[in-house]
Amino acid sequence: MAEWKTYLLEQAALHPSMEPQDVYKLLFQAVYGAEHLLQDKTAAYAYFQKEYEAVPAEEELLYERIHADRYRVNLSAWKKRGLPAKWLFRMFAGSVEQQALQKTTGQGGRRQEEILQGTFREYTEIAKEAVKEGAFAFSDKDFSEYTEKYNETGPRAVHHSEQYRAAEKPAYRVVTGNYLRTLPLLKKMAELQLSEEGVPGQTAGVIAIDGRCASGKSTIAGILSEITGAGIIHMDDFFLPMELRTQERLSQPGGNVHYERFQEEILPRLRCREAFSYRYFDCSKMKPGGSRSVPAGALRIVEGAYSCHPAFGKYADLTVFSDVEEGEQLARIRDRNGAEKLSDFQKRWIPMEEKYFAAFSVREKADLIIK
Repeated sequence: MAEWKTYLLEQAALHPSMEPQDVYKLLFQAVYGAEHLLQDKTAAYAYFQKEYEAVPAEEELLYERIHADRYRVNLSAWKKRGLPAKWLFRMFAGSVEQQALQKTTGQGGRRQEEILQGTFREYTEIAKEAVKEGAFAFSDKDFSEYTEKYNETGPRAVHHSEQYRAAEKPAYRVVTGNYLRTLPLLKKMAELQLSEEGVPGQTAGVIAIDGRCASGKSTIAGILSEITGAGIIHMDDFFLPMELRTQERLSQPGGNVHYERFQEEILPRLRCREAFSYRYFDCSKMKPGGSRSVPAGALRIVEGAYSCHPAFGKYADLTVFSDVEEGEQLARIRDRNGAEKLSDFQKRWIPMEEKYFAAFSVREKADLIIK
């Protein structure tokens, strides 16, 4: 809870025109998110487009943290950086859907609502303390009077005050933290003009995400695909079949991947904007089995360890290395795969990856490193 007071005081310093109404708007967004703005997704996008077109591209601060896992992303700063508006809306929409899902899959609808209401009350008490300490321009009396009026109907979304609107000209969308992790990647993509907006005849843009196991490569690729519409090719689909798992092959740096099949089934089609399919590795049969489809589009993501294997040449427009500290890596593997499998990773799979990274300077050669 003390952490939230830090975010509240940051908002007070950034926006000295805040009124009690603006504090309660912040309170609601910190606890409940912004789902009240997305009851009609089509209408919400139309409103967003209109607001985005009107806002000037001048704001420097890209986002402001309002909760441990929520941020206000500024439209003006987004626009100034040349990032596609559609990407921000998808981040916002995904955040709303994520929050709604957490409510239904958490501790039961009614119980979850009770937890949120409890958090809202606790955050309100923290806000009261900050007001008494003189963090805002308005008085304790002003806040008490507004609180009494607000509490007549319980937690609800409110607009910014007229004073705040006139002084701050707020234009933002509330986004959850998992989307913010992709920002360095999105910025780089925008610089390279990699987006789903294409010109007929152009080839598809390609992003390769290599990195250490349990560093979040698949998660990043999934979020990036959600934001940009990119199709995904998983390196896990190219496990080495049993007949190729010879001592000689496995002793090679990067030998633990079926790079020959990737060269045959993926590389010739990767730049094509048309849909295609490839075989994935069937662990029950220990060989390539069913088919996985990659939709038509102007962007492709190849994700997974060995995606930057030198056997593939320089096929990607942007190469990313997903990193993680050793202690965190082992903890994630234990949580994901169990203690028995962790030992297997430590003795076998991690050393193979590290040998590949070192032999080909995969991390050092990446265009971008994310953690």
